[in-house]
Amino acid sequence: VNIGAGTATPALVDVDYEFSLKNVALLKPIRGAIDGAYLEFHQRYVKEQIFHEITRGGAQPFLSLKSLKSLAIPMAPFAEQVEIARHINEAFEVIRGVETELASSEAELTQLDQSILAKAFRGELVPQDSGDEPASQLLHRIRTTREKLEAEKKASKKKRAKKSK
Repeated sequence: VNIGAGTATPALVDVDYEFSLKNVALLKPIRGAIDGAYLEFHQRYVKEQIFHEITRGGAQPFLSLKSLKSLAIPMAPFAEQVEIARHINEAFEVIRGVETELASSEAELTQLDQSILAKAFRGELVPQDSGDEPASQLLHRIRTTREKLEAEKKASKKKRAKKSK
């Protein structure tokens, strides 16, 4: 559990040797009594309680070891802890699978959108009517109409300017 900035961010460190990091509290589960994964999940669950109720400081909250030691951790029998942690890990695996499928589906949807647009621009989505004018003629007609409207607008502005003088 980080006891400085980023307070109460639990992580399971599964090593048997001693180590030390500044502003990090190392909670070692008692083998055969407390499952490490269960302890990590519990700490993640109570993170908000830890952060809001027992940290001190404002801009850089601090969780003292004394405060950390005062936390009551409800303990199920060891076999239940292992089973609870296993179920949580399985649920996270399902969630990761759904996230992967979602990302894949989003990528496929983007490709589908691009191919539909390409077909639309090539005129391949619906049967084409041979009596329809070609796109080049339609664009020319739009451009001509736009130029005519702009010329009329300018002429109208000139008339108004002469009247106001």
